[in-house]
Amino acid sequence: MQDKKKKIVRIISRLCIGGTSVHVSLLSYHFNNDNWESILVAGVTSENEGDMIYLPKRYGIEPIIIKSMGREISLWKDFLSEIQLIKLLKKEKPDIVHTHTSKAGTLGRIAAILTGVPQIYHTFHGHTFEGYFSPLKTKIFIKIERFLARFSTKIIAISERQKEDLVRFKIAKPDKITIIPLGFDFSRLLPYDKEQKLRQKLNLGPDTITIALIGRVTAIKNPFLFIYIANEVLKQRKNVHFLIIGDGELTEDCKNLVNKLGIQDFVSFTGFIEDLKLIYGSVDIVCITSINEGTPVSLLEAMACQKIVISTPVGGVPDFVKNKENGFLCNANVKAFTEQIIYCLNNFKNLDYVRKQAANDVLSKYSINRLFNDLEHLYMMSPDKKTHNKEIT
Repeated sequence: MQDKKKKIVRIISRLCIGGTSVHVSLLSYHFNNDNWESILVAGVTSENEGDMIYLPKRYGIEPIIIKSMGREISLWKDFLSEIQLIKLLKKEKPDIVHTHTSKAGTLGRIAAILTGVPQIYHTFHGHTFEGYFSPLKTKIFIKIERFLARFSTKIIAISERQKEDLVRFKIAKPDKITIIPLGFDFSRLLPYDKEQKLRQKLNLGPDTITIALIGRVTAIKNPFLFIYIANEVLKQRKNVHFLIIGDGELTEDCKNLVNKLGIQDFVSFTGFIEDLKLIYGSVDIVCITSINEGTPVSLLEAMACQKIVISTPVGGVPDFVKNKENGFLCNANVKAFTEQIIYCLNNFKNLDYVRKQAANDVLSKYSINRLFNDLEHLYMMSPDKKTHNKEIT
């Protein structure tokens, strides 16, 4: 490829539980070889988010942790983080800075611009332009993203719909946005736990169908809707058990709602579970009730494991969940979602064609090797140092 290794500094706001942390860990591992050198930089996780720093370490990557960088907006801490990032980039002199998540995308790209990094990329794993902040804050964040996009070599979207959103919000021109779908190390999922140890731990019988919400228990994930759906389903079926696998700032509120509805015997809060094979060995149906998403990793994981998925049609979900073919799309209301779950419960044994199609689609389209090849091609097709601040067509 070339005589000298190309150096990449990959920056993420924090290594909390979620698909983005998996993504950057895998990329940092892959882009460490005879042709590439990678440095992974991360902030710190907030309380109840769940820390995934173990994953890059498992791949032999020791992240550089910036203690002042995290989820919350703090002018002083963000300023300190910016100074540390600038010092780091001056020391390392990378060929590429690639940022992931909003905070890292802002601070990392500013540092890269100020230190003259030749190639600057940012991946949108979702976006905060709807459902997160007040209208005023949202407008400010959109203006910041538009400004930073001008100095980025390329903007990366992980789905076609996400690219459409970025164009709609005028973050960048269509020809500056490249679509590179996620890729997965499916050995972390498959083969899943055939002994169903999680089910056994919860004392669930073999005839009980388990329905799970997997991920951070936070407002954008709409966990209260999941609980109200569970309440309605339980009025019609008792051979089901609902799992909330994850943690977050709304966990206690969700537990209180479950107790208020009197369905605590049918709903379990497991907290974060590191072992994905354990999860998918015991879960039958995975739901997404989110208000906004990028490409929810739990759905792709579930589909790879031949599980039934039911999701609101948000973000990039409709790009890979084809209604009634490899999963089910449902409007974000209790009645519609309940009816869809009841349909799946009533036809549970007759939905093998959906499960098999889901696995075929995900395993063929979301391989880790495809992701690596796509990104490597993008990096190698980039402009020289004199043009990195100009629009790339």
